Amino acid sequence: MVYADSHAHLPSVAGELGRPALDTVLAAYAEASLSAGSSAVDASAAAPPAAPILVDIGTEPGDFAARFALLGARSFLRYTLGVWPGREALADPAASLAGLAASLAEAGGRAAAVGEC
Repeated sequence: MVYADSHAHLPSVAGELGRPALDTVLAAYAEASLSAGSSAVDASAAAPPAAPILVDIGTEPGDFAARFALLGARSFLRYTLGVWPGREALADPAASLAGLAASLAEAGGRAAAVGEC
């Protein structure tokens, strides 16, 4: 079984609590990822425990580059790209979707999903 935090806003952690708090969160996931691969497996279990996944949610077209620069590529981290459905995005849906498409092209295979739409 894989456990996932399917909705994290990690840049907010850094912004509100500081980089040390973000580093603590990332270190805890890294440690859990390592221990999942090396922990003893219950013989009656169908499969060994899998490393946890942490999903960082995009809320604006074009925010991927800054999030990736802050968080980087990590085995447990996945990125979504999205458009927060607020007044600005809904005022011009075509522009919002075009921005999202450009973000998807920029992120390439580093985007795991589209969400926060």
